[in-house]
Amino acid sequence: TQRIRPIVVCVILRNIKFNSESFNSCITLQEKLHLTLCRNRTLVAIDTHDLDTIQPPFIYDARSPKQIKFCSLNQQKEIQADEMMEFYLVWFILITKIML
Repeated sequence: TQRIRPIVVCVILRNIKFNSESFNSCITLQEKLHLTLCRNRTLVAIDTHDLDTIQPPFIYDARSPKQIKFCSLNQQKEIQADEMMEFYLVWFILITKIML
């Protein structure tokens, strides 16, 4: 993990209520940051979680995508990281074209 990203920072925001529009706006901002300041996630990766749906221990570790399972925000189904990358590849291509 040290070789990939040596630092992790967490923030807890309380009393935030998302509707469809504000959620989509937040995700769009997150993706714009990934593409620009985060240099396509090579420097920083931002993720958003509902604290009410997760529980410790939280482990910051470098693992194979097949070993990572999670449920994305506003989703019901748990998936592996490699499945998530395939699913969001189309989204990434589309948003990249829109922003350029």
